[in-house]
Amino acid sequence: MLILGVDTSSRRGSVALLEGPRLVELRPVDGEQDHSRALLPCLEAMLGAARRRVGELEALAVAVGPGSFTGLRVGLATVQGLALALGRPCLGVDVLQAWARHESRRPLALLLDAFRGEVLGTVCADGLSGPAVLASPAAFVERVPPGAWLAGSGADLHAGLLRQLRPDLSLSTRPPELAASVAELGREALAAGQGGVPEELRPVYLRAPAVLRG
Repeated sequence: MLILGVDTSSRRGSVALLEGPRLVELRPVDGEQDHSRALLPCLEAMLGAARRRVGELEALAVAVGPGSFTGLRVGLATVQGLALALGRPCLGVDVLQAWARHESRRPLALLLDAFRGEVLGTVCADGLSGPAVLASPAAFVERVPPGAWLAGSGADLHAGLLRQLRPDLSLSTRPPELAASVAELGREALAAGQGGVPEELRPVYLRAPAVLRG
């Protein structure tokens, strides 16, 4: 099965092609540009490099959050549109689950930048993320076990503070290109008979969009 994976949940996005378990292509989406301008050209370039046509895709998977409003909206709309046009199944993937698959080292603490000086964080065990909590970096890091690895946009943003508070923790330097993990998890969900209907996908925002807040 040839499956497309897309992650635009944060500034550093990525796209990937998987054929069965084999990674065919993985490309970052330029984080300095608006995803709405960068995503489709990146997809076209990746398919061209892999010598594949969009019509050869057999399934699509997209990160549905938690993430930023604009990024999630762009990725979800793009993938849903392609899936509907092609008549292909479309799977939504949780970003924290994708991070847990992307980072193999344990124990692992994932921190997503939730803005306003807060992070959405969770501690992973056995490849699965536990309950996520919204907290200040200082409050969340108290929950992290000794010697853990830190990853995610919140870990990068607050790296200096986290090192000061917990010098026993290590910051992952692996590029945050989650699209391959998104594709893998989407393929597994499809094989298990889960999801697949593009219209049913819904984004999960880190916070409600400003326009919806009173």
